[in-house]
Amino acid sequence: MNVSFRINHTFDGDLVIALVHPDNTVIPLVTNRGSSGVNFGTGTHNCAGVPTVIDDQAATAISAGRRAFAGSFRPESPLSALNGKPSNGTWNLRIQDTAGVGHWHSRLRQART
Repeated sequence: MNVSFRINHTFDGDLVIALVHPDNTVIPLVTNRGSSGVNFGTGTHNCAGVPTVIDDQAATAISAGRRAFAGSFRPESPLSALNGKPSNGTWNLRIQDTAGVGHWHSRLRQART
């Protein structure tokens, strides 16, 4: 499993991003990385740009990534912790601004093939 997103934000280091499984297992993806850098991913929000892709197999850890985090990065905690869990249900991408500006939640749906 991989997770990809594209976020415009003026201070990346304020953000904590986690994937929440339907059974409420939380996998930290990004924890206050990027310092004063801006954005996760590059380009437009219509999928034409380069997103941030969280992938256990990526060569670079998110902790060693550089702003704007365009490309693939290993998460703070491995996504493989979800191996064996059912994929049915509502998944959430939880985004918290630790500077107190706001919180966002996105519901994710499994792509049907």
